[in-house]
Amino acid sequence: MVFISVDASEVHTLTLNLERAPERLKGNLDEVFKNEASALQRDMKRDAQNHRYLPDNAKGGGFARQMTAQKVGPLEHIIGFNKRGAGKLANIIVFGSVNNAPVYNFYGPLMRRTPFFVEHIARIAEDSIFSGPGEL
Repeated sequence: MVFISVDASEVHTLTLNLERAPERLKGNLDEVFKNEASALQRDMKRDAQNHRYLPDNAKGGGFARQMTAQKVGPLEHIIGFNKRGAGKLANIIVFGSVNNAPVYNFYGPLMRRTPFFVEHIARIAEDSIFSGPGEL
């Protein structure tokens, strides 16, 4: 008689890791989104600061001070200029008007941050999948 034994412990461990990965990923992504939202807001402020057409003044004005970031839900942030503080001028600065071209590249910081954001998410996803079965 021949007995065959197969060690499936690694397959079992991988199965547990894959089953728990979404839970770990969801928990880790909140911090990633928070960090990336802060970095994007910082880059947008830097681009708007002391712009040729958007000078900062001593009275607390300036377009850069109108940039805000707000968490509105899980993995959801709103980043942009405060319309209440900047008003119609902010719309003209960012989007232009019939008579004026935009003077601030609103999407520039987003385009520059996107590769870092995607890489950050990929790294977190990999860590979430391949961390041990007991780790959360």
